[in-house]
Amino acid sequence: MSISFDLNAFSIIRDKDITTIMHDVNRTYTDWNYEFSTFESLELLLDLHPITRKPVNNYIFLTQLKTDCYLVFDDQINSDGCSSLMHNLSRLFGYECTNITSNENSTMFTYYHEKKKRVIYAYKENTKWIFYTDGEILKVEHPEYYDRRMIKKRFNVQILDEYLEGLFQLRMEDIYKAVIKSNCIYAGELVFI
Repeated sequence: MSISFDLNAFSIIRDKDITTIMHDVNRTYTDWNYEFSTFESLELLLDLHPITRKPVNNYIFLTQLKTDCYLVFDDQINSDGCSSLMHNLSRLFGYECTNITSNENSTMFTYYHEKKKRVIYAYKENTKWIFYTDGEILKVEHPEYYDRRMIKKRFNVQILDEYLEGLFQLRMEDIYKAVIKSNCIYAGELVFI
């Protein structure tokens, strides 16, 4: 059986080992009930809805991308949970991390490091494209892109790919390949107590 897993929103954490990440997740959200387990593949883990083939519960997954980078993603039911988690892991424990959303109507990037936050969004709202930035410009950015007339050319998946390469030495292709072939650490169903 193969599954289609829509990975259009995810996060990356750098400079921590997986045991430390799992420990800090539990320290960050003591009101969430996590049980960490490893699984050989998403296919073995997910309890898929028989009609939609989508996950039934809210899950967070962690998988190693390379020696010092980990991918964090969820089942798209609770993607705001990952955003909040990355913000708090950076704020409380100094993680370097990012939240990313990318699809045909939006490219959104939020970067956290050393209590600083950088936000770059280009998204379509109804029929109008919106561009938004906040925070100090990162060394890997090309601010001249933000002067382009067409908003969807100011920040898009190709530019995001450049920034990921500069920050984490990763490209979107690396991320997708890692999810398909690697073992995942299942961070448990999100249960609010």
